Amino acid sequence: MAVAQKQIGGSARPYKMLKNVSALISLVEKVNTAKVNAHQSTVMNEIEKKVEHLMNLLDENSADDDFRNKTLYPLQICKKKITHESSIPQIAYSVGEVQKKYEDALGAIDEKFRQIDDIIMPVKAVKNIKLSKLNKKTYLEKEEDVEAFVDRVRNELLGAVREQFRVRVQ
Repeated sequence: MAVAQKQIGGSARPYKMLKNVSALISLVEKVNTAKVNAHQSTVMNEIEKKVEHLMNLLDENSADDDFRNKTLYPLQICKKKITHESSIPQIAYSVGEVQKKYEDALGAIDEKFRQIDDIIMPVKAVKNIKLSKLNKKTYLEKEEDVEAFVDRVRNELLGAVREQFRVRVQ
């Protein structure tokens, strides 16, 4: 495909080769559609896991149907939107929206059910920790590399907990 594209683009008289353009475009569309569908499938599985986690939390707290619907509806809307997206960047943007809706739902559940024996427990702020940012090397090749990485992760997590944060590992 790349060879044909270069031949057409580099030719002084590409007009006879233009009959190949339709087949090339069709091939690109086919590959793009396959990649978009694969990405959609991966994202939909991630959303299903988030919804399942929320449903488990709602079940644990015996949430009523109204609160359950209010909590899960925004994620269902995002899920429906992603099924209609036609490009990976659009899906990636929607993933950010899903994460925000998921965090909002977790906050709403926490807010509603955080009372213990009529004492309102304060909601802790969330600190996101990206493991990839803690890794100073591209590859961990030695036992010492692994130990150093695990120590950095441990220190970061314990530091956040000691500062009264809830930690989300990404």
